[in-house]
Amino acid sequence: MSHVNVTIPQSRVRQFEDLLMDYQRRRPRRPGQIGVSLIYPPRSGPDVNGNITFCGVPELALRLLKGSGIPHQIQT
Repeated sequence: MSHVNVTIPQSRVRQFEDLLMDYQRRRPRRPGQIGVSLIYPPRSGPDVNGNITFCGVPELALRLLKGSGIPHQIQT
């Protein structure tokens, strides 16, 4: 699985974190695992434009982001 850096407006950070939480909850659990440890990717910012960059976002979560309507930019 590959990872990318994603930049989003600071006003949409909470919505993006909720999206990541839902993504992690839907992932398969190991045998005997009861709960889910929610891990957010490291982030930096805000930059001069008020954007936050999340580093190492999984490609599968990126697919959900693309369909969510949250404005974003993929950093290369």
